[in-house]
Amino acid sequence: MGWLNIVPLAICGIFIALGLTFLIDGVDGLRAETTGIPGLVTISDCRPHLGRNDIQVGWDCAGSFRSDDAAVQIGRVAFTDFFEERPTQPVPAKVATPTSDKAHTTDGFWLVQLGLGVAGVLAAPAATAWWWYSPKRNSSKRARKRGGAG
Repeated sequence: MGWLNIVPLAICGIFIALGLTFLIDGVDGLRAETTGIPGLVTISDCRPHLGRNDIQVGWDCAGSFRSDDAAVQIGRVAFTDFFEERPTQPVPAKVATPTSDKAHTTDGFWLVQLGLGVAGVLAAPAATAWWWYSPKRNSSKRARKRGGAG
């Protein structure tokens, strides 16, 4: 094992960090969709959502949540996805728990987050195993076994 083995560990760490980021929001969205509390979010704050080259592609919004039966009220929740158009009316949403700080629209974006999270977490050990166990070309050990310069 040499210093070169730090590369797959770094790649593994990056995949896990990115995967967990998506996985946390995806699981929260799954909980909101299956057992969550439906209601409306009254938008109070929207900021431009910037894409590539800092070009605005939509709006990141937050506001206060009130459940359909008025039993749950949350002062501030942020949406996990962005809106293409700035909302002017209350937005139907679900929250996972009465103390959530994230709201989920019913468009199923949480499925994308969940899929990316699982893929990222599973890609980490796969990339590391591939790095460590795949045959290396021009390996100095092979060259020495064949009597080549090494």
